[in-house]
Amino acid sequence: LLKEVSSWNCPVILSTGVSTVSDIEKALSITGGKSVLLHCITSYPAPEEEYNLKTIQTLSALFGIKTGVSDHSQDPLLVPLLSTALGSVIIEKHITLSNQSRGLDDKIALTPDNFRLMTDAVKEAEDAGAEKTLKKLEKIYGIEKIKRTAGNGVKKLAESERDNYRTTNRSVMAVKDIKKGENLNQKNTALLRSEKNLIPGLSPDYFDLISGKKAVKDIKSGEGINFSHIIP
Repeated sequence: LLKEVSSWNCPVILSTGVSTVSDIEKALSITGGKSVLLHCITSYPAPEEEYNLKTIQTLSALFGIKTGVSDHSQDPLLVPLLSTALGSVIIEKHITLSNQSRGLDDKIALTPDNFRLMTDAVKEAEDAGAEKTLKKLEKIYGIEKIKRTAGNGVKKLAESERDNYRTTNRSVMAVKDIKKGENLNQKNTALLRSEKNLIPGLSPDYFDLISGKKAVKDIKSGEGINFSHIIP
């Protein structure tokens, strides 16, 4: 996907949820300098105090590109305003007509009224500047909560997303039953999320390497493909 998108020669917005610094570096080596990173915690809802929003500044300085935030927390103001004060250039926030709807993200998304509250507050924060915005947030939430939400800026997996690292990120999966002796190819394998109901396979880094190799055992559809499937 990254290779295809990079071929379009357009700006790319990359979320960094459940990603390490090396993962981000690999992605940017494909998409190039027109990318904008979104600091993110892949947890629904994401705890505000795990957001470590100073990571916005870290990623921007480390890779020399603009950085924003992908916010899955439930508060309409805390993460958006604090990220604005810390230099965020984009805020991604889910919107829903009702938190009672049955959509996957409806419970953690903002209703139209709260979405307007957020956007109006962000515009005010941009006009007010970082110092005044921080003082305002400290009065509303308290100094300690602001410090915990800002964090130390060290990029690492948050506690709430750590268990999602292998299952949310894509890996090599069988998309149909593969018989012993059959060659692996793009018709019977794909790079997919295993989620928590399937066992993940090899990293996408190995997709081209194992393509064309013969399976040394039967592989069921939905099974993560590992080296044990191609090495006797």
